Amino acid sequence: MRGLARCALAAFGLGYVFQPQPALAFGNCADPAYVSTLHGATPTSTCEERDTFALVHGRGTSAVRVVSFTSATHGEDAEWSARVERNLAAIGTAMQSMGAVGTGEITIVLVGKEDAEGNEGEATITASAPNSARSECAVSIYKLPEGYSERHFDFLLAHEIFHCAQFVTYGLIAADELWWAEGSAEHFAHMAVPDASDFGWYADFDRRSTTEPLTAMQYENVVFFHWINQQVGPVGVANFLSALGAEGDAALRTWVDSAAWAVFTEALIEGQIRSPGGTAVPAATEFTGDYIVDDTVDLPVTIAPFVASRYKLRFDKEKHFEVRLSGADGALVRMQDDAAAWSDLPLFVSTCPDEVTRLAYAVTADSATSATVNFAKEGVDGAGACCLEGEWTPTAETLAGLASFGADYGGPALAMQGGEMTCTYDGGEVRLTFHGDGSGSLRFDGHATSCVARIHGQSMTTTGTRNGSFDFDWTAKTEDGGRATYSGNSVIWTMAIKLGPVVQTMTNPDAGPSTRANGFAFTCTETTLDIMGLYGLSTYENRFSRPPPPTP
Repeated sequence: MRGLARCALAAFGLGYVFQPQPALAFGNCADPAYVSTLHGATPTSTCEERDTFALVHGRGTSAVRVVSFTSATHGEDAEWSARVERNLAAIGTAMQSMGAVGTGEITIVLVGKEDAEGNEGEATITASAPNSARSECAVSIYKLPEGYSERHFDFLLAHEIFHCAQFVTYGLIAADELWWAEGSAEHFAHMAVPDASDFGWYADFDRRSTTEPLTAMQYENVVFFHWINQQVGPVGVANFLSALGAEGDAALRTWVDSAAWAVFTEALIEGQIRSPGGTAVPAATEFTGDYIVDDTVDLPVTIAPFVASRYKLRFDKEKHFEVRLSGADGALVRMQDDAAAWSDLPLFVSTCPDEVTRLAYAVTADSATSATVNFAKEGVDGAGACCLEGEWTPTAETLAGLASFGADYGGPALAMQGGEMTCTYDGGEVRLTFHGDGSGSLRFDGHATSCVARIHGQSMTTTGTRNGSFDFDWTAKTEDGGRATYSGNSVIWTMAIKLGPVVQTMTNPDAGPSTRANGFAFTCTETTLDIMGLYGLSTYENRFSRPPPPTP
């Protein structure tokens, strides 16, 4: 059967009840009818017994017989037979780690080049159902084709013996069950021979899984079973196989739901899957789609059960995109953020200052569906819009100018009465932030201005303190103009009025903007921002700064 070739997973803890099968005799090598059932036999073949060994597994002990065909001359049978014996210990240990997994008698047929008749480099298995007249499982191993290493022999032997265990433990394997029969046998071989090569199946899974489901592949599914083993361990893998043997593909949908399939897809994309020996399965390099997003575009997405549909999205630099998802009923559509963490599709993607590559996937364990992801380019392209992004703080001159606004507003009236007023910045912070996702805020943390009014020998001090933020969504419409849509207001004013020894304090919320949206003008450089028209700012409060980016 082999050419050279946290979520629903908690259910893997369930046990499997088996019925032991009686031990029956090996087939008779002197019987031509028996010999003809062995893969690699010719019409004139006879077989000769070489050795008999014991395989200790999770259900007890089984005899393993080694035979070879006498129709071919190959004098190395003793060496290969000894290699079979050495491997049985590791194979048995791997089976025991899976719990109640075992096999009946096994005949290993050593097939030489002369016997292969064009089948060099293959290992095949023939076996009867456990409840048939003969419980023996016959494995034919072709020896020494070109490029066929001794360690490869070990790996193939473990793979095929696990097929024998599948027949006994889980029942006769149907053609539509090869997706898990071959994938799990390949995984088991990595348990018994942890330093083995992947023989190209990892790359094949990477390629095929972009459009094909698990159930359409065979040996390639070793990647999936490596991941299952990481989640629930060898006993969990065995119990999963038990459910598949009893329930068919329905068990796959019961035990691996859409959320679990999404976790697998993320691990595949990130290269987080490892073989039982600890070797990493390379991160996915093949994608269902690889798109350049440089303008408003609709991307159609087809989502099929147990297909690891994944996409590479390359967003052109100095742009802003609003993201909308339609369809995808019952499916999970997620994208990596700037920190490479997975989340639902963002509302906004910014490519300031450089192009951005994001990985995304769309998966389901349920019914096939489809979706459309719309990337709508917002506002104007270019460095002007990008320049706004980040956090800005007012300069000292701006803070002083803001304070003088109070004096300019109330001072003239007081001067007409023979008095005067002075105002100064009295502590606290102001932060203006334009986020790359199109949101922003003007935040006040204890920002205070104190004004002292003096008249006729008397003085009164008024200190106004702001806390909270004005929140808005923004987009740049031109290189020096934008639009803000106000989305929240949590600013609270605290006014403390001191007249002689008496202090009176009043706290009131800021009324907020009188319009839902308005335009603003700005001039922006890498380190300075002059901005006017945004609610909460004034003509005295128009220059902000930020530190220059660190030198690489």
